[in-house]
Amino acid sequence: MVEIDSVPRIPTSLYLAYENVCNYRCVMCNIPDCMKRADQMIREEKLDKVDAEIRKVLPYIKHISANGLGELFTSRHILKILSEWNPVAPASECSAALETNGSLFNRENWEQISNLGKYNLHVSITILSFDEKIYRELSGTTLPISNLLDNLNFVKSLREQGTRKK
Repeated sequence: MVEIDSVPRIPTSLYLAYENVCNYRCVMCNIPDCMKRADQMIREEKLDKVDAEIRKVLPYIKHISANGLGELFTSRHILKILSEWNPVAPASECSAALETNGSLFNRENWEQISNLGKYNLHVSITILSFDEKIYRELSGTTLPISNLLDNLNFVKSLREQGTRKK
């Protein structure tokens, strides 16, 4: 047994950006190797260790944000952490901020982290262009712009549902 004079301070804010994966290949990206999966087993072991350390403080976090360091919805570990976030603080004191390219922000992916909807939620969606050709050229994706537009409408519907609840 060890006696301590004071309880260690635990951070109340957490920014999750450690997975380095993305579904885009943006021409301006400064993470050129984000899709390489070299040494996958070693990488997964390291990510599991990071996750375990985060879980130790997760209940005490009041403000959480995530972008995945790439695309949030391709970040399996970060999505799992976000889905498990259940702070001990009242929901009114908690907030979440998400950053995404929007291409995967659909109902199915939202369901994984829909628990965040009960907190003050801020979502940033990076839109490279609404012109099909420019969008594909800048993002390096084959996804049509209509996919992004559908997802933006989905996010808008979530916002409207949240507004009606308040």
